[in-house]
Amino acid sequence: MRSILGIPSFLLALICAFGAHAQERYPSKPLRIVVPFAPGGSTDIFARLVGDRLSSVVGQPVVIENRPGASGNIGAEAVARSAPDGYTLLMATTGVMAINNALYKNMTYDAAKDFEAVVFIASISNVVIVPPDSPARSVAELIALARREPGKLSFASSGAGSSTHMSVELFKSMTGTDILHVPYKGSGQALPDLMSGRVSMMFENMPGAVSHIKAGKVRALAVTGLKRAAAMPELPTVAESGVPGYESLSWSGIAAPAGTPKEIIRKINGQAAAILATPEMSAKLAEQGAEAVAAERAARADLAAAFRLAVRLDLHEGVCNHFSLMLPGGKRFLLNRYGLHWSEVTASNLLALDPDGNLLEGEGEFEKTAFYIHSRIHLGNPRAACVLHTHMPHATALTLLEDGRLEMVEQNALRFHDDIAYDDIYNGLVLDNAEGERLARVLGGKRVMFLANHGVIVVGPSVAEAFDLLYYLERACRLQVLARSMGGKLRAVRPEVIRETYRMLLADAPKYAQAHFGALKRLLDREEPGYSR
Repeated sequence: MRSILGIPSFLLALICAFGAHAQERYPSKPLRIVVPFAPGGSTDIFARLVGDRLSSVVGQPVVIENRPGASGNIGAEAVARSAPDGYTLLMATTGVMAINNALYKNMTYDAAKDFEAVVFIASISNVVIVPPDSPARSVAELIALARREPGKLSFASSGAGSSTHMSVELFKSMTGTDILHVPYKGSGQALPDLMSGRVSMMFENMPGAVSHIKAGKVRALAVTGLKRAAAMPELPTVAESGVPGYESLSWSGIAAPAGTPKEIIRKINGQAAAILATPEMSAKLAEQGAEAVAAERAARADLAAAFRLAVRLDLHEGVCNHFSLMLPGGKRFLLNRYGLHWSEVTASNLLALDPDGNLLEGEGEFEKTAFYIHSRIHLGNPRAACVLHTHMPHATALTLLEDGRLEMVEQNALRFHDDIAYDDIYNGLVLDNAEGERLARVLGGKRVMFLANHGVIVVGPSVAEAFDLLYYLERACRLQVLARSMGGKLRAVRPEVIRETYRMLLADAPKYAQAHFGALKRLLDREEPGYSR
């Protein structure tokens, strides 16, 4: 038998083939996402929304496979027993990953040991729905009807142990009612029986119910979360409707079999998180009554990192410094809490406000002046998803000069060519929305605004891009202030060079800013683990 360096040729071929296979690019064949419920329910809807866009990103088909039965256990077990190669994934739910382990005596898989978490997709309220001809037109009337006829009313669920089951069990316990449970193999099978009146009610996940509610096929009475759903703000919560303290939420995500390589998990996580963070996907999830949890968590972590990095890089001089970020969906934004030092800001202590100044999430006061400025800029400038207001030393020094302008004298400054607004009126005491709207008009569609005798405002479509601009703005201002302090005359760059450089920098800004900001975040995370929580 022929050999090379003492290795038999057949063995050498086998080694080469194995090496080629080990190095093949992932994914090199179609992916499969198993939905452990019948088509038509919220889990199926989410899988198809994400799968469709994931396919275009990874360059391979993403097949959605429905494997209903045993409250999701059949599909979950199939994935748990699949090869851990990243090609078979599970559409995970509250029931499959948490409730079933406590509810079923003989489980064929262990959710804690047999799966790797890939990405958290959304948090979901359920919605209380009844047939269109039901005599109950409110939660109070539904409770009265159930108490008047114990055991006569029935409720449908997507399976024993699902959130659509357990949310009603909680409701029954808190209201002292007796309602018969009718389990199905998924919401897609349960909803037709509800519409026809064969069952009396259902606490369905909102994504599976929204289209039927809008079509008048079922009547909605309330949502099960502690706050009203953005998709249907007219619906009260169950807690508002006479059951104080009631709350029931579910969630959806993607999981992989245990042992799936970490690099594959990270790749799918990054791709899916990027998809979920897009305005298009956020809007689609919001239409279904779901909150894109992954996107908001990432947004909160980015904004928290920006505060800490501003301290490290000396970009936070003065008082009333504020950073804000409009969250996906455009109905609320994050702002730092009044009285909290920037080094103390984390993802969890940021405040969430609506454009009218109502505090939606978090505890503590917010600076009214900051609200007037930031909310009006967010609403008036489509580029301003992130608004950064600070008093950086050298940028502020320029605003103190009578002729304080950033001149195009070196490359850092060229990033801002034709993108700077100047306001000589602002006195640092915004008292109402009118002044905030005036500043928004002065800024217009530009990315930077100098406020005379005060500081600067920088905006961008993301935290990374806005922070990158802030960083390079201070560098440019520092060089200009140093040059002026030497008493010489500033020497401008030729206009044609300015325009071409600005065009090139602007074209690469998103990619470069994300890489730069990401690198700074990684350094910060190594020095301060957990800063983003």
